[in-house]
Amino acid sequence: MLARERESKIKPVNFFELKKKLENFPKYPGTVVVKPGPMINEGYPSNFNLSFAYYEWTREEGQTGPSKQYISFAGEMFYTKCQPCIRPQDWRSVVENGENKYRYLSYFHMADISGLIARMDSKYRKEIGVFAIQSLINFFKELNLDLNNIFVAYCAGGKVVDLTHGKYTFDKEVGKDPFFDEWLKAGISEGNMIPDKTRDTLLSLRNYSRPSPWGYRNEIFYKHQGKLLDIATIEHLCFEPVFDEKMNTIDINDYRHAFSISATGVERLLMVLNDLDDVRKVDIVSPLYDLVNSQIEAIDPSDADILVQTIRPIQAIIADGGLWKTLNSRRKEIARAFYMEFANILNKYNLVIDDKIITDLFLLNADLLKEDRYKNAIPTIMAELKERIVSLGNNKDLPIEVRENYKKILESKDGF
Repeated sequence: MLARERESKIKPVNFFELKKKLENFPKYPGTVVVKPGPMINEGYPSNFNLSFAYYEWTREEGQTGPSKQYISFAGEMFYTKCQPCIRPQDWRSVVENGENKYRYLSYFHMADISGLIARMDSKYRKEIGVFAIQSLINFFKELNLDLNNIFVAYCAGGKVVDLTHGKYTFDKEVGKDPFFDEWLKAGISEGNMIPDKTRDTLLSLRNYSRPSPWGYRNEIFYKHQGKLLDIATIEHLCFEPVFDEKMNTIDINDYRHAFSISATGVERLLMVLNDLDDVRKVDIVSPLYDLVNSQIEAIDPSDADILVQTIRPIQAIIADGGLWKTLNSRRKEIARAFYMEFANILNKYNLVIDDKIITDLFLLNADLLKEDRYKNAIPTIMAELKERIVSLGNNKDLPIEVRENYKKILESKDGF
């Protein structure tokens, strides 16, 4: 089939249609459906949930050892879900209006394709690694994506000190991604394989000072509207770190377990399937912009973006129990950025917290996501926002005129 013929057969889908396709796609044998992890969980002790795996991995019944860690687990895990995520490191791309802004959301969804596959015995490493790759390719074929437009970044191998740009300095040579040939067998052209020598493709982790396995990561790009858009990832954990008495990583050995997963960023994949040039145009996000633009006169597009991109994570955090008083200092630092940007937009457009547009945005977001708990949490969200804005207004580290502006946001007036 010619590329243009295959592309013409790509069927537009909405978020929940794609989510259902992902749920129904064949997973690794024994895979079970689990509920998404909450935004606040032990897998990310100094952050909000920002990826797929660690919530289940660090639950008490899912790991061994006296403290939470990521290397060993008590039993095999095979599960599937569609996980909401917040990535603070992406926030800068949202607010700075950079050239890559079109592909970033402050709150997004990550779903597995193969199922998360964690086996106790490392002898299964090749089997599950091949399964993860083949699952991803088969799913893309089912969606009529053209394999000629798929590009795969892989670790080309090298010394640890070079691959990690000096973060780790012990003398160790890491080989080329052992699954390289499996991509070719699956139908990816060798010319579409992108060699890489960074931590983008060598997972060399130490999450929140906790021991973590190392391994190989593939970034999967799709050539979309003339650009390479990263739409999926595959991870294979193959090494475990060796520590000195101060818990510094001084070597890596073969991992005692086997772990592989193929996963996709749902909103990014929707961009391809619906031929969209901006992730904000996906169906669970774009109506929020329509509402803002219809109700706030002459709002600047970048300000509309900040307003939408703050209310989505704020609603998720508070609905999952993330009241300010319950957050640790690192989580407060992250949440503060959302609250301050939200308050700044309200002040700039002479809005107050009780304006109908604010409640309407939270209601619409809950409806778009089909999240009743987000809707039920709105009274708590509004009360929490008022408390945060009071705190900003009383913050003596801020200039007095800034504090006074925050206080105005709490004034009552007729809403829209």
